[in-house]
Amino acid sequence: LLSILIPPCIPQSDSTGRLSVTLALTITAAAYKFAIAFMVPPVAYLTLIDHFVMALSLLLLLCVVQNAVLGMRQNNGNSTVLVFSPGVDTGSSIALLVIWVLLHLYYWCQVLKAIRLRRLHFGNAFARVWSV
Repeated sequence: LLSILIPPCIPQSDSTGRLSVTLALTITAAAYKFAIAFMVPPVAYLTLIDHFVMALSLLLLLCVVQNAVLGMRQNNGNSTVLVFSPGVDTGSSIALLVIWVLLHLYYWCQVLKAIRLRRLHFGNAFARVWSV
């Protein structure tokens, strides 16, 4: 979410500032992925949290591409101007925010489905554990 909120906070003309913040967030996300990997038991398949973290990493990569592409400049004679308008910048940020919300809704539904299936499989014993 922080990487999606960079365009309203840092002007489009400051592409180096945008990219430095976005790449710092990318490094933080990689560290978070490694921390999560040590907290879950090692299995030979990708878990739901693995899919979720990979989807968020892909979204973060899209934010890096957005900040790199929208900060491109073109030299028109004497002045240097941005290739893309501020409207494209705002529109792409809104599109990424919608993708972020839909991604979270999808995985929230997957978690609720997994909880419901476990309750059906384990019965009241599972319900007592999760009712704390």
